[in-house]
Amino acid sequence: SNNTITNNVASNNFTGILHSHSHNNTLSDNTVSNNSKGIDLSFSGDNNLTGNIVASNSHEGILLSSSINNVLTDNTISTNANGILIQDIDGESNNNEIYNNNFIGNATQAEFLLQGVSGNVFNLATPTGGNYWSDFDTLAEGCTNANSDNFCDAPYIFSGGQDDFPWPKQYLPARPAT
Repeated sequence: SNNTITNNVASNNFTGILHSHSHNNTLSDNTVSNNSKGIDLSFSGDNNLTGNIVASNSHEGILLSSSINNVLTDNTISTNANGILIQDIDGESNNNEIYNNNFIGNATQAEFLLQGVSGNVFNLATPTGGNYWSDFDTLAEGCTNANSDNFCDAPYIFSGGQDDFPWPKQYLPARPAT
């Protein structure tokens, strides 16, 4: 607990980054790819994941298993078997905030496994909004933006949840100039 993990590359492992029973950590600007699982937060809470690239993992890109009060923002989650999986083993996968991320080309973008989870949100109110979903960014896929407010007019619905303010274009975080 109470660690900062930043600017690492974790590739070709069973799990790229594993946090079990850990709290108050910051994971930022890491590249996690070509693992079985990308980032696994199990029985953990109050962690911040921001600016990470999680790609080409054969199972989950990000797994939240019995984890609470985590905030995931500004991440790019792409070409994983499952972009994000939230599963509940003991009634504790609750109150996670997942917004302003890019979900690109995952076989399954997002999924809840076991229905005991509650209070998880995939968007904040405008102007913050939700996430970009590559399978929901065109009119044919259901995204229209008739009122030009920078959000799709319909929610993005997935197994067990929804994003009420999906982005029609990839989210580009405001990064300070270096």
